[in-house]
Amino acid sequence: MSHQLTVATLQPALVMLDAAVNRQKIEEQVAGIVGERAIDVLVLPEIFTGWPAAREDIDAAASRAFVSYLALQFRTRVVGGSMGWTDGATRSNVCFIADQSGREVGQYAKRMPFGHEQGTVSPGQAEGVVEVDGIRLGVLICGDLWWPQLARELIGRIDVLCVPARTGVTTETHVEYARMLWRNLALTRAMENGMPVIVSDWAAGRHEIDGKAHWTSGGSSMVDPSARPDVLRLQRKLDGAGSIVAAIDLEAVAAFRDYRKSVGLIPTE
Repeated sequence: MSHQLTVATLQPALVMLDAAVNRQKIEEQVAGIVGERAIDVLVLPEIFTGWPAAREDIDAAASRAFVSYLALQFRTRVVGGSMGWTDGATRSNVCFIADQSGREVGQYAKRMPFGHEQGTVSPGQAEGVVEVDGIRLGVLICGDLWWPQLARELIGRIDVLCVPARTGVTTETHVEYARMLWRNLALTRAMENGMPVIVSDWAAGRHEIDGKAHWTSGGSSMVDPSARPDVLRLQRKLDGAGSIVAAIDLEAVAAFRDYRKSVGLIPTE
């Protein structure tokens, strides 16, 4: 496999409680990207179905199958965002991962439930490390990224860290604030651990569920720590709905990580 990895992260304008519409939006967006260049890894947002993880999703099985369909249809590895998923008596916020043949090869359950998920969604217990067709993918879901130890434990074990997110805030005045926090959080985790960090978020917008309004911030970004000091390549940002596509040189990332170890800024073990 080449050391050059082309990664795409989506920021679609998704809607609440309509998984079928969201799947159509995502498929159309991916078709437009793949029509221009081949993609090695595609990252979708958290709860791309539009159903909160703490709420029963009547269409969850179709959305899980959709992750595999995307991978096969567009011949790419898919980090399938996340969805609320019930496995027996346990309900979790789960990311399903598929290889280029459409085969589901792994899953990761969010370990740090946030907000309404607390007390309703069971926290995952396993690390999110999956090797897919020779690429080592790390996965954290949204609030997981705020816990620095969860990213630190992945140093040297993954090629890229993929972070499906849904950055919800309760007032419109907090949208830009939340976007800034997420961009800085992704940048910090990438630099302190010497790993690319890929965040896929919902586009900024107003949403309503059970009569209550909230907003998403559109915090998607792609951080390649080896690109410093070129700040435009170091962190690619997206304000509105769309996607970010970029090539990451894994050898350059490894060299950056070795340098940071040599000066004492990354643990050697």
